[in-house]
Parts: sequence; C-alpha cells; structure tokens
Amino acid sequence: MNKLDKLKWELELEKGWHPCGDPCGDGDEEHNLSTVIAFIKKNKANNIEIGYVEFVHQNKRLRACNLEVKKEFRRQGVATSMYEFAEKETGLKCTPHSEQTKDAKEFWNQKNKRFGT
Repeated sequence: MNKLDKLKWELELEKGWHPCGDPCGDGDEEHNLSTVIAFIKKNKANNIEIGYVEFVHQNKRLRACNLEVKKEFRRQGVATSMYEFAEKETGLKCTPHSEQTKDAKEFWNQKNKRFGT
C-alpha cells in the first residue's frame, strides 16, 4: 500500500472555457467549463494530483466529460467526492456523458449515489 493512501485529499475548482458549453449566467460569462482537481498536500510547496474531472456547463447541468483518478487511489471515493464538490460549488447537477466506458457506466449506475440527476 502506498503511504499516501492514508492521507486525506483536498479538492479545488478551476474555471475554463469549452466551445460546446453554454454561458454560465453566474455573472462570470468567461467560463463554461468547471474542472475539479483532487490532490494531496505533501508540504507547503508541493501538491500531488490524484485525480480530476472536467464538466461542461450545458442546459443548466454539469455534463461530465473527462474523469481520471490515479490507479492507486481508485475505489476510495475520490471521484464521488469530486462530483459532489462540483455540484456544491456550482449549484448545478451532474449528468453523465452520452459515451461512457464500462467503468463510467458502473460509476453512474451505483446505488444510493449522492450526486447527479
């Protein structure tokens, strides 16, 4: 087991632009892409990124586009916490992408998930 596995990760939301997104209507029309990054603070100068998810704002929802969690941190709640964080920070609900991998389908079909439409 990696000794970093025992550490708690932190989350951060970054704003960006995507050509397929809608204006956000939140007073900041310069963004329509929200990226949540999960990281572990190693020390004051270094963070270790363990995952990220990108959401395009479409039809007043967050459409999940890209999700990646480092292999050694999977199945520990990292992706779920990023989705919940995105909904909390934006006030929008997450919705799945129309094209999904097997893992993505399992993620979205999990029982009692606390995010999404």
